[in-house]
Amino acid sequence: MKKVIITRIYGEKETPGKAQIIDENGTVVYNFVTLELPNLGNKPTISCIPEDVYHCMQLPANKHFTYPYYWVKTCQVALKFAFIG
Repeated sequence: MKKVIITRIYGEKETPGKAQIIDENGTVVYNFVTLELPNLGNKPTISCIPEDVYHCMQLPANKHFTYPYYWVKTCQVALKFAFIG
């Protein structure tokens, strides 16, 4: 299973950061920047997820997403990262 590594620069109103998708061989598949809600103690729907290493999986396009995307499952929230281009 692939992993996503999320690092943060915590701000008062938002949380910019960086993330990497790493494949099963340890190769970086994607590098990208993130922008999330502020850090409010990982409260669902109002806070960013904590920086950490999470498992993720690539899912195919479907009726809701017309492009492949990565799904990240955390304890409290499911995140979707889409890469277009």
